[in-house]
Amino acid sequence: MKRIIIILWAMTLAVSTFAQGVLKDSIQGDPHIEGLFEYAKSLGFHISENYHFHRLPNKFEKDCLLHVQLYDISEAAPTGNAEEDRKNKEEDERYRGSNKANLLLIDSIRNTFMALAPHASEIYMKEFHLENQDTMLYAMRSGVPADPRWRKSLHDTFRYTSTGSHRAILDVPEQLLFEYAPNMFYQKDKEAGYRISVSQSGSLSFLVRKESHNPNPPEFVDKKVMGKMLGKVLNRKGVTKHQLYVRKDESYTVSRDKDSWDIGMVMQGEKWSSTTKAMVYTIKDKDLANEVMHGLHDVVAQYINEHPNTICDRYDMKYDNYDIFVSQSELKNGYKDKYLVLSRYDSKEKVQRFLIIEARMSRFGTEYMPSGWAHLKSWVNGEKKYYKGKE
Repeated sequence: MKRIIIILWAMTLAVSTFAQGVLKDSIQGDPHIEGLFEYAKSLGFHISENYHFHRLPNKFEKDCLLHVQLYDISEAAPTGNAEEDRKNKEEDERYRGSNKANLLLIDSIRNTFMALAPHASEIYMKEFHLENQDTMLYAMRSGVPADPRWRKSLHDTFRYTSTGSHRAILDVPEQLLFEYAPNMFYQKDKEAGYRISVSQSGSLSFLVRKESHNPNPPEFVDKKVMGKMLGKVLNRKGVTKHQLYVRKDESYTVSRDKDSWDIGMVMQGEKWSSTTKAMVYTIKDKDLANEVMHGLHDVVAQYINEHPNTICDRYDMKYDNYDIFVSQSELKNGYKDKYLVLSRYDSKEKVQRFLIIEARMSRFGTEYMPSGWAHLKSWVNGEKKYYKGKE
């Protein structure tokens, strides 16, 4: 394979303007790249889209990610069972179809990088063999980092080792990354006798950052207004709820031996205080949980559109455990308030839970949810109180 290393300094890629108050539909990057991801969708690839809305300093981000995999398929030997042979044949065809889609996408990725090369502020393309397999490391960025400390070439920030690549995500308007390399478990899978193994795998990620200049003063989230909006989605048949109260005083020293947390990072010995009030909603029915999930997204989008100056981050990730809405405000007395809407899937109990959290903590504190919060009434300085029958 050819080894291609291209470092180009040229004009910054043009980016479309971002209208204040308009959400993810307006966070569009270079049309070549947007088209690449649309093409991936048409081939059947799942794309994870993560949207961040930082109201201060008016930064908006979209992060798209998809995975590619190439399979090594050993044809199944006849079993003498017609039904079993039919299933094996269908499985082979399915994986061959996946290989075809992956190869088409990889060609399109390569063509997209080549098309963008004359216009990118910097582009890095390296192709070589690792363990006798095709390996590709591509990176493209537009603009230059706002912070000069990040001013390093992609060659310096994109390293590859036998355990994978290491690269820095820089603060630039757009960044496209593609990594494709041999699967480190391939040989072990073959030795174990697997008929179908992943021989190569990789990922394509696209980060878009936009800024909006808003002269209006920032607003703190109106908890009562948003609470009512969220309540209309959550307060329905099939959803159970309970309250939770968590408090840590400065006088209480956290012990890692006896205190464990599911949300938040505990610093042993830190002198901070935190008070957290939460409503915990539990849903057993998967379809209802998905309906509520979409409803909460709609409510958050509606609130942000109606209150475009709200200080908040909004996360829109296609996973079971994620933050739907986060808002934090600094208070004059050295404390800060935090308001969160979270989603958590309990794989053990097979239920979906949504949390609405109001936290008030000292400057160096943060919101904390102790282990077992799903069935707790309260946690106060290490003392737990459970709901009846949930101890």
